[in-house]
Amino acid sequence: MRIADVTLAHWVNRQLAQTSKRYQDASVQATTGRRVNAPSDDPVAAAEELRQKSQLEQTGDYRKNVAAVQGDMELAESTLAQAGDVLARVREITVKASNGSVNADERAVMSDEVEELRQTLLWLANVKGSRGTLFGGTLTDGPAFDGSGNFVGNDTEQRVAVGPGTTVATNPSGALAFTAAGGRDLFADLATLRDALAGNDVDAVRASLDAIEAGQTQLSRERAHTGVVLERLSTSDMALEQVEAQLQKNQQAEVGVDLTEAYSKLVDVGQTLERSVAIARQILDIGDLSRF
Repeated sequence: MRIADVTLAHWVNRQLAQTSKRYQDASVQATTGRRVNAPSDDPVAAAEELRQKSQLEQTGDYRKNVAAVQGDMELAESTLAQAGDVLARVREITVKASNGSVNADERAVMSDEVEELRQTLLWLANVKGSRGTLFGGTLTDGPAFDGSGNFVGNDTEQRVAVGPGTTVATNPSGALAFTAAGGRDLFADLATLRDALAGNDVDAVRASLDAIEAGQTQLSRERAHTGVVLERLSTSDMALEQVEAQLQKNQQAEVGVDLTEAYSKLVDVGQTLERSVAIARQILDIGDLSRF
């Protein structure tokens, strides 16, 4: 082969290799939907993608935090609502028992019901969520109240991060909901009413009404507070979702490709490669360029 032919063959091979490389790159972009598949493709874009990926992971962690406590707070709100229903029934009994026409035997039956309601309230106060006892503060492994209705938890807040430098208290206060810290000791008040009914002490029964109504207000107040926390958690999650979507959009803009354009480019480069192979065969009069 003459020197000119060798030079021509090298040139043809180089052109085919370059076109083949363009085809491979176009194929990778069309398949992955990315223009940056290695740091060497665009070091600046690759570094920016890593930064955004880190932010996405952190945002995802915040959303997991919110999801982990939302269920417990919803359960707490529901539990406080049920506790309110218990006191509403206790109030009905108190009003009825205050009537002078009710006899001692009837009040004794009411006393038994009040004790059953007191035990129901105690059970509600010790309800457990996914993170343990709901109303025990940070003491979540055991009951918040003992069998006598004494508070054995604490009133320490459990806080979770929902954003950079932002935390939310995510446990309802058992102390404010059920004990004198919130105004009335509900279990003591129900025990007093129970005993008054059992002793057929009408004056003591009537005197219990204000305490029961104050207890209802107390539970409603803590339920409202729980609702506020739930609303804040929901708002935080929506904000985090928007941040997540924007980061994903930025990431796509930084390293992604338009798939329609990518496939169109792949077809064009593929056709160019086919023509280049055909022309090379004609120029060099060789039969096997299949490696391209």
